[in-house]
This record gives sequence, structure tokens and C-alpha cells, in this order.
Amino acid sequence: MKAGRLIFIFVNIIFFNTLLFSQWIYLNPLPTGENIINAEFINDNTGYIATITFSVYKTTDGGNTWSNTCLLNQLRSGNDWMKFVNESTGFISVGSADENRIFKTTNGGHNWFISATTGQFQVLWDCNFINENTGYFIGGSKLYKTTNTGNNWLELYDFVSNNILVVKFYNEKFGSVAGIASPPGGRNLYMTSDGGISWSLNSSLHALNFSYIDSSQLYIINDSSRTYRSTNGGSGWTALGISGQSESPLLYFENSMTGFTSNSYPYGFAYSLKKTTDGGVNWYNAVQSVLKPSNIIEFTQNNLFSVGGAGFISASDDKGVNWFLKNHSMIEDIRSIFFRNENSGIVSGNKILKTENGGSTWDIVLNLDSIRILHLQSPDNLNLYAACSNGYFARSDDFGNNWTFISTPDSFDYTNTIFVNNSTGFIFKYNSNSFYRTSNNGNSWTLVTALQNVKDVSFVNANTGYAISGSDNSLYKTTDSGISWNVNSTLPWNGQTLLNILFNDENTGFMSIRYQCSQTGYCFAIYSTTNAGVTWNQSLVRNIYSGSGFKLQRTGNNIITAQYGNNGLKSADNGNTWRNVIYPYTTDVNIFFPTEHIGYMAGNNVIGKILNGGTVSVSNGNTSLFQKDFHLSQNYPNPFNPNTVIRYSIPADVRGTASVVRLVVYDNLGKEIITLVNEKQNAGSYAVNFNGEGLPSGVYFYRLEAGDFAETKRMILLK
Repeated sequence: MKAGRLIFIFVNIIFFNTLLFSQWIYLNPLPTGENIINAEFINDNTGYIATITFSVYKTTDGGNTWSNTCLLNQLRSGNDWMKFVNESTGFISVGSADENRIFKTTNGGHNWFISATTGQFQVLWDCNFINENTGYFIGGSKLYKTTNTGNNWLELYDFVSNNILVVKFYNEKFGSVAGIASPPGGRNLYMTSDGGISWSLNSSLHALNFSYIDSSQLYIINDSSRTYRSTNGGSGWTALGISGQSESPLLYFENSMTGFTSNSYPYGFAYSLKKTTDGGVNWYNAVQSVLKPSNIIEFTQNNLFSVGGAGFISASDDKGVNWFLKNHSMIEDIRSIFFRNENSGIVSGNKILKTENGGSTWDIVLNLDSIRILHLQSPDNLNLYAACSNGYFARSDDFGNNWTFISTPDSFDYTNTIFVNNSTGFIFKYNSNSFYRTSNNGNSWTLVTALQNVKDVSFVNANTGYAISGSDNSLYKTTDSGISWNVNSTLPWNGQTLLNILFNDENTGFMSIRYQCSQTGYCFAIYSTTNAGVTWNQSLVRNIYSGSGFKLQRTGNNIITAQYGNNGLKSADNGNTWRNVIYPYTTDVNIFFPTEHIGYMAGNNVIGKILNGGTVSVSNGNTSLFQKDFHLSQNYPNPFNPNTVIRYSIPADVRGTASVVRLVVYDNLGKEIITLVNEKQNAGSYAVNFNGEGLPSGVYFYRLEAGDFAETKRMILLK
């Protein structure tokens, strides 16, 4: 079914120069610590990357240095591709609740304007330019073409019952597309030899991707990772070798003999890169270096570039054999962070780093080999104490300049340490019987047998402290610096996981717990007491996907932070009120706010800083705090098989009344598949698991409705 309708011409320019009102500043790695979701290299030197929050960076020296061209505030709903036709002119796709759009830049990403708009279910899966003027993009089942660099677009063909995912043209006559049929039946392969006026379906081959050598010779890779070659424009095919790649592999042949294939899941690390030098008959692992490429790989004339999660950028100048980093990272495997004020702090991973100027510069204090510091604490902002892996304890009496490591009686990876002064302290592993006390600054340790299955400890002064025990579900109290412990009260949460405890004084404290609150999800809750734990009142509750990484800690005067998985909360008034802290996705995140407004986050190799307490604003330069906006995030992972997580946020202005929230999954025809959420929910961040087991591969949509708010996003189930 062909069409010749001219569908849109836009001259209205929208500028996106305004940065987020409260964007995280990346201190490590550089240029960014965000997940990089797209890359486009024009040549060996000039390239662009786009992050998950739509910051666009440019390099002109092969990735050695990067400049932030702009932050695309309108792109908060997600994008699938970025294409540049020269060093200045490029396009990026945008999905939103009601429509899908293509934005264009003519000045290297500094400013963007709308080039094309399609309907809600016309997902912009792919784009292909054969020269600076002529290009094609896919919108759902429809193929569009431009001959004037995107000033206007022609609807060229409608594949009707197929959602097209990949498009490639060799020239204006010869091209191929692949898509998922409805009902799903694999990736159908269509080919044209008349510029897209008519298309022929190859019913015997299912193509995940393809690569042209010339108008007659091309390669495809199917859903069993087998390569096929045609030397007559697709009329006949020869089965070749199996690469072993899966999960929507990329395919690129630089000539008739040499080709590459790699996986294409988002944000991956250490993905395999397969190479052939005999035209696809045999495939082998190309990478020989310790550093592996990530999932997104770009090919230039001489180099390969790879980008992925947590700001990962790497390159190869020998056709994928050896890879070296192009992002600049001072530290890896970050496990702990501590700041004594807004400027002076310590971060520890495979190294110990220290800053005295708010992260502008860092000194490498110590390189760590097998030992990792898992928790940092200081009773006086000078003496630092550390719970370490492999049964070690560490201390510094000059705020991190010099360190002493001491072996303890156990070989556990300790999770917590707490010192009440410069002599008396404790070290323990969460939910274990390894709970030790020292009275000589950590030189020797004595096992405390009065407490079993210790979850957490909190001291309000040098003598008085509280501890929670998982063995008898009790709150214990000491008044002699932890020499003896007695049951203070029995806790009311049988069958629920006790997580952390934090007391402000002998009477006022907080407890965090986790419990299963639905068939598919969990809840994280904080309770408060004003009578030393005799009774408890719920302060807040958040829906979560099981997750890990739970923390409740005091990080500054009157400042308490709570973490559950990759979500954060902060109170600046000793727990009376709480606000959401939004930080970029990375696993094993640690947040630390030495003041109400200035905060730091660290995890993996990422260090970030924020200056206004963690709230965000977006969109056309209009200030809009996170707590005033609903937000529906892109599911992760995507594509998925069979589980994925959908996250969303409800604003604070409905905190007192609760909103009726509906989260529904639809197939690509708009038929309702399942209702995941249909209930009143309080303000906060939520995560819901969706299991696609029993459903066929294909494109699905999920829609969030709450009051006047509604937003739809798409996802791919790929089996």
C-alpha cells in the first residue's frame, strides 16, 4: 500500500538551551556519568552522544575531549535514535504520551526544532540517510522519506499490519526493512528495487538486521543468529555461519569479506563483538583486550566507538581487537562516601579519593587492591572509621590522608561501623552474629554475644544506644557504651524485614522496614517513635520492586537520608517531613547531603553533585519542581524477556488526598493486556514489575493515568 501524501512542514523553531534547574553535576567520570543511549560518529574525529536525560555531547578529536552542546528539555519521554548527516545537521527521535516527533539541529546540537510529527502509536524505531539530503524514517508501520534534509517528509508506504523496526537503503532505488507482524511471526523482511514504491516480502527469512555492500550484495542476520548473503539483490540467499549473538544483534559489513555483529540491549557492559573475515562463514570473538566494548557500537572509516551505561565510552583503532577508554574516570567500583561539610569529602572504591573543594579536584590518597571500604563513619568529622571487605577494619585520624588497616577475628565483608568516640566503636555485618566491639580505637575486637542477627545500631551519645535484632524481632538498648544490651521492646513487624534504625535522642527515633505488599511488589516504610520504641507510627510508605541497597542515616545537622534500591528520600528537619531525591540511575548508589541543599551521590564509577537538594525542573525554561509533576519513566530493561520494571512518580501536591492511579499494558492494536495498578496512591516514587511470560514477541504500550495526567510509552518483548 503506497501513499504520496505530504504530511508536515514545520518552520516553528523551539530552542532547548536551558539546563535543568537542578541537574546533577557529574564529577566522575567525564564527560558524564549518565547512561549513554545513543551515539553517532560522522568520521574518525567528530561524533555525538546522547544520554538518558537527553544531554547531548560533541567531540571533534576522536573522543578525547567532549563539550556539552545542550540539554534537550523536551526529550524527557525517551528516544530511540540519533542521526547526523554532517558535522552540523542531525536528527533525534522523541516519544511522548500523545505523539512522536523528530527534532532537527543545524548548528551541531546547540538548538533544535521540530522536523516531523507522527501519531501516538507510530513509534519512531529507526532512521537511515543515504546522503545529506535523502533519508528515511519509520513511524509504526509507515515509511517516510525526505529529499531536502528533513525540511519536509513524504509518507512513502504503509506496511499496515507490521511494526517496522529497522530500515536501510543502499541508494534511492534499493532498500530493505524488517518488522514484527501482527500477529507476531518473527521479523518479516521486505525489499524494494524501485525506491520504496513497491515492496516484496521474503516469507522464508526473518531478519533482525542487514548490511549492504552494494545494490546487489547484502547480508542479513536472523533470530537464530545465522548470517545469510545475497548477491542478486535479495532474489536468492545463501545460509552462512552462526555468530552466536542474540538480543537484537547489530550487523555491519565494511566489505564483502569483513563484518561485525554485536548485541544491542541498552546500557550493557562487556558485550561480545564477533567478527568474520570470510564473508560470514565463520565468526570469532574479535576482542582480545581486558576492556570490552559495550552494547552500542559505531563504525567509522578507521575506528570503532562504543558507549553504554554510567558514561562508558571506549574506542578501538585496530578493528575491535583492543579497546581503550575515552571517558575519563578516576575511580571504579565505588562503595562508600562521606562528607564532613559541603566541600570536604571522601569517596572509596578501587581507590580512596579526597576533595577539599566540593569535588572540583580530587587527590588519590590510596590505591586499594582486594580490599574495599564498604561503609564510612566519623564521630567528630576528623577521625574516620571504615567497615571493609575480607574481615578488615580501617581508620584515619586526619580525615583520610593516612590510613591504618587492621584484621578482625572474622573474614566477613562488614557492612557497618559506628564509633561513639575515638576509642569505643562497633563493626558488624548486616543480619549476622558477627557484631564486634572495641574500646581501644579498633586495635582489638571483642564479640558481643548478647545480640544475634544484628540489623542496625544507633547511638545518641557515648553511652546510650539502640540495636535491632532479627533473631527475636526486638529493639535492644544499652546505657554502658555497648558492654551490655537488654530488650527495650518487642517490635510489631513479624514476618517483615527490619532494615535500619536511627535515633535522634533517647526517645525519638526511626525504623525502616520492607515487606511484600502485593503479589508482584514490595513496600518500603519508615516508622517513627517518640517513646523509645514502645509504640511506632508510620511516617511514609513507598512501593518498590524488591531491590536492595537500603540505608537510613544522618548525613548533616538535622538531615536524614533514606534509600531503597535506586530511590532516595531526604528530611531536613529530623524526619518530620520527607522529600524525594531523584538521582541518575546507577547500581549501589550512596547519597550524602552534608547540608540541606548540597548533596553528593556515588556508585559504580559515578560521582555526582547537586546544589538545590535534589529536586528537578524541566520543559521550555518553565520551572517545575519534581514534586509538582507526574512522571512516567521508560521501562528497564527494554527490550525485555520476560520481566521488566516500570517506574513512575506521583507529585507532592496530592500527598494529602492520594490519587487514583491506573497503569495498564496494551498490545500494538490497543487491546488491554493487563492492569498493573488500579488504586489510590500517595505521593512518591513507585516501581512495578511486568511479566510478559505467555505473551508473544512484539511491541507493547503501557499507559499511566492519574487525575488529568495521562502518558503512554512503548516497550518491546523480544523472545
